[in-house]
Order: sequence, then C-alpha cells, then structure tokens
Amino acid sequence: MNSNYRNTLIYIIGAFASFLADIFQFFFFQTLYLYIVVSLYVAILFSRKQKKLLSILALFIMLESFCFYSQPGYALYILLPVTAGALITQKLFFSNRTQPILWLIICLLIDIYVIQWFLLGSSPKNIYTIMKIGGNIILMSYFSLKVNFGSNQGDRS
Repeated sequence: MNSNYRNTLIYIIGAFASFLADIFQFFFFQTLYLYIVVSLYVAILFSRKQKKLLSILALFIMLESFCFYSQPGYALYILLPVTAGALITQKLFFSNRTQPILWLIICLLIDIYVIQWFLLGSSPKNIYTIMKIGGNIILMSYFSLKVNFGSNQGDRS
C-alpha cells in the first residue's frame, strides 16, 4: 500500500471520528462547544492541499449543518469565506502558526453572529462565545502540534 494513500486513509478515518464526536457532543449537550471538524478543516487547509480530504471535511461540515439546523447551506456561510480568505492569505503572507487560529476564530464568529444570531434568531451570551472561542483555540493548538503547517517562506508560486 502506498504511503500517501495510507496517510489519506488515516486522515479520512480521523475526519469521520471527528464528525461522530461533533454529533455526539450535540446530542449530549444540545449545543457545540468544540467544532472539531471545522478545526480539522482549517488545520488541513493550512497544512496540505489535498482536495479530496478537504472536500470530505466540507461534506461532513455540511452534514453537521443539516443535522443541527436542518439546512446544509448554512455551512457555506462558513466554508466559502474562510477557504477563499485562507488561500489568499497563504498566497500573500508568510505562513505562521497564528493564521489557522485567526481563521478558526473567524469561522466561530460567523457561526455565532451570522448563523445563530442573525439567521436563526437566537441570542448567544458572552460567556458562551468566550468559552466556545477559548475551547476551539485549545483544540486548534493541539491540531497545530500534530499537523505540519509548511515552511516559513510562504506560497508565492
């Protein structure tokens, strides 16, 4: 078996396990405190350009959106600006470890204030927002230890 194929298979199994962890988290707590699949999506987006893996993660994010909000299109409010912005910032700026964390915070703010507050009409509390951002920063820090974010030269090709 090819090493690249084996690594991709391990990432897909990890993505499915992350999806199941998000689903169980929602069913046990009736809300998501840790966006595991979104964190993994941002980490993979900044580490390697595997289109298959990113598309599978995007599919899982859309399935989560369908399970939580009954609208799979709500995930596009997160995926499209973050993917486009991340690709542009990777092209223009030097890569460092703060970029994925900043884009994860943007994902969370879009979810909290655009999807939940504006579209669904629920008003989140400040402690909920702070706890959600803090927990996901810790999760992204863990993913940043496990995922190689590339060189410090940037992608200027």
